[in-house]
Amino acid sequence: MIILIGGVKGGSGKSTVATNLAVALSHFRHDVLLIDTDSQQTSFNWHQRRVQETENVPVVHCERQNGKIIDAVKDKSTRYQDIVIDAGGYDSVELRSALMVADTIVAPVRPSQADLETFGKLSELITNANSMRHIEARTLVVVSMAPTHHLVTEDEEAREFLSEYTNFDVAKQAIHDRKVYRDAMYEGKGVLELGNEAAMLEIAALAKDIVK
Repeated sequence: MIILIGGVKGGSGKSTVATNLAVALSHFRHDVLLIDTDSQQTSFNWHQRRVQETENVPVVHCERQNGKIIDAVKDKSTRYQDIVIDAGGYDSVELRSALMVADTIVAPVRPSQADLETFGKLSELITNANSMRHIEARTLVVVSMAPTHHLVTEDEEAREFLSEYTNFDVAKQAIHDRKVYRDAMYEGKGVLELGNEAAMLEIAALAKDIVK
C-alpha cells in the first residue's frame, strides 16, 4: 500500500501518525518505507534517532523526497510492501503529487474550529486528484490530538462536522493528545514500543482500520 498522511494545516499530528503507523506496520512484519516530503523533516529526524537505538526494534526505512514525487514513489513501491508518506501540513507540489499515487489518504484533523475550517480545501484537493485517477484513493479522516478528558466533547463535535463529507470515511479511533506520543517522537520509537496501553490501543486500532 501507498499511504499518504497529509493535510493543509500544520500542527495536526501528521508526523505523529506517520511515524507511529510506520512502526505499527513494521510490527506486523511488513517491509516499510517512510518518505518525508516536509521541509521541517520531522519524520526524517525521528528516523535518525531511531537508527541510533540499540534496543531490538523492527526496522523502518526512511528517506527524504521533494518536488513531484510520483515516479520516485512508484519506483519504491516495487521494493517495499508499504510506503508511508508524510507530506507536511500545507498545499505543496509534494502533497498534490502524492495524492495522485496514494492508495489510501489519511487526513489527521484537530478538533478545533480553525482546523476544521481548513478541511474544505483538503477535500477539494483530494476530489480533484481522484477525478484524474483511474481508481479513487480511499480517504480516512482521523480526529487527532483529541482531548483526553471525558467531559470535553470536541471529539464528537468534530466527527459530526466531518460526517458531512460523505465521500470520506471518518476513523472510529481518535488519536488523543498524550505525552507518550511526544516521548516516542523524541526517542525515535512508536508508542507500541513504550508500553502506554491507551496509546498502544489507539495506534493498533487505527493501523488495522487503514490496512483493512
